[in-house]
Amino acid sequence: MGIRNKVMTLKTNGLDAWQKFWFQEQSPVSIALFRIFFGFFVLQMSLMELLPNFLRFFGVKGIIDTASVSVYYWQTMPVFDVFLLMPQKDIYRWAFFFVFIVFAVFLTIGFRTRISATIVYLGLLSLDKHCPFLLDGGDQLMLIMSFLLIFSAAGQAYSVDRLLQARRQGCRPVDLPPVMVSPWAQRMMQVQISLAYFHAFLTKIVGTQWQEGTAVYYASQLTDFAKFSLPWLTGHSPGYQVLTYYTLFAELAMATLVWIKPIRYWILLGAALLHAGIDWTMNLPCFEWLFISSYINFVDPQDVEKFFAHCQSILRQAWAGVVLPSKTSEPKVTYSYAFMPIFLVLAIVLILGSFIANPLRRQFAVREARHNYAGRLLKAEDNWRNRLNKLTQMPDSNEARLTAQEALGVVLSLQKSYEEAGQLLRSVCHSRMQQDEAYNPELVRALSALANLYLETGHIKAAQLCYNTILHYDSSHLKNNQCRLSIDLNNLGVLYYFRALLNDNKSAQCLDLAQADTFFRQALNKLHNCEQFVGKSLCFNEADILSNRYLCLRELGCFNEAKIAKTEALRLNSGRTKLNLP
Repeated sequence: MGIRNKVMTLKTNGLDAWQKFWFQEQSPVSIALFRIFFGFFVLQMSLMELLPNFLRFFGVKGIIDTASVSVYYWQTMPVFDVFLLMPQKDIYRWAFFFVFIVFAVFLTIGFRTRISATIVYLGLLSLDKHCPFLLDGGDQLMLIMSFLLIFSAAGQAYSVDRLLQARRQGCRPVDLPPVMVSPWAQRMMQVQISLAYFHAFLTKIVGTQWQEGTAVYYASQLTDFAKFSLPWLTGHSPGYQVLTYYTLFAELAMATLVWIKPIRYWILLGAALLHAGIDWTMNLPCFEWLFISSYINFVDPQDVEKFFAHCQSILRQAWAGVVLPSKTSEPKVTYSYAFMPIFLVLAIVLILGSFIANPLRRQFAVREARHNYAGRLLKAEDNWRNRLNKLTQMPDSNEARLTAQEALGVVLSLQKSYEEAGQLLRSVCHSRMQQDEAYNPELVRALSALANLYLETGHIKAAQLCYNTILHYDSSHLKNNQCRLSIDLNNLGVLYYFRALLNDNKSAQCLDLAQADTFFRQALNKLHNCEQFVGKSLCFNEADILSNRYLCLRELGCFNEAKIAKTEALRLNSGRTKLNLP
């Protein structure tokens, strides 16, 4: 009986704790403060990111039309999209966007909060579904939070709704009795944040680069996302390893340790510093700031109230010119030691980062990246042109002249100057064919560059001729080099795969896909017959071929075989050894 009573007591205590966690009433000031920051970020995303290119992405004649989204993204799934419920004219879409902005402002100031949150959620849902290729994980979090705000008491504090309630009762807002609400919607937001961090941690910890401590290095080398680099930190082994493991620790702590109240604020501060560092180095619009602002939901409402009471006390002192308030006129305010400095830092950083620094830095970084890339190409072009001009007196078969011609052709192809690039590369290929050598790897390299140019410009037959020439040339001179022949067969498989995608004739498309699969299987057989099939590089080649074959089999409808190919490719990729980074 004693054991049974203990079990019943534990069960009762567990149920009581569960009920208190979700439904014990508390002040709504934390969720109300989050509502304000959330509204700011919705407005920032709408006015600074979507507004300048609204018709380009969401107009009737946008870059991605509704039919394409329906076929490649929605498929047979039901979706909610306001754009489909209105006449197909841009003026109606502008009207929708204007209404969305108005209610985002209403949500920020807390006017008709529940209705405003509902309309903002439906607007975000329509933007997400109509052009899903434009948005990212931050937009998905924004969508979830807007949905949960509908069911929260976010309008019961720091809102116009509260002012109107006081006006109806004929009193000042401060004279209204304090509101106590059930926090279940706020708890759902907390759980959602923890689950997001836990999922991020699990997906990272299985990766070899995260286990070895090199993931931050690779992330810092992604120039497409670069904002302000920190080469002195991310370019050296101790720096990027510490940052990699710190990222894992911060994400795991936000999933677990954040629920321990005595250390909660320090965990939030550590995670906020992580996001601030990512925002400084990477161009991820408002993703980081949205996550940081969501931490407000973890702040104890009593700490928020004490903090603002303390601020009011300081303001009264400054206004009255009094150094210390009277003990009889002003109650003594106590607050959590860790909460005050952390909240001040987060509030200042959020406001400055979201409305001033972040948009300006992002625009500047994008312009600089484009300028630098174009400048590097122009510099390379001038360099190779000057070198080629110095070699004009040399015969056409001169090796230095051919190398300069080939390099200039590659640079011009990157600059989209296809006609001149094609002339140079064809000239190089013709000259190298005239050379009397047992095997000329430079000829293969030049033919590969020319084939890539033909593929990029849509000349499939010309590219096919180049790849067939390479295969015939390698087969004649490198009969025993199974690895090299597998690369040639893989290239032909990729070419036939793209040819099938561009073919409108279904029967011809199936034939091209079948031929592509044949080339991929032949490439794998060549690779398996290679006597030196022991190195990691050959494993990577096999993984690449399997990945290509997976795409081909999926188009053919052979889903079981495609799944096997994908699984094997993932297995081979997971065995990569640690790289020696510069």
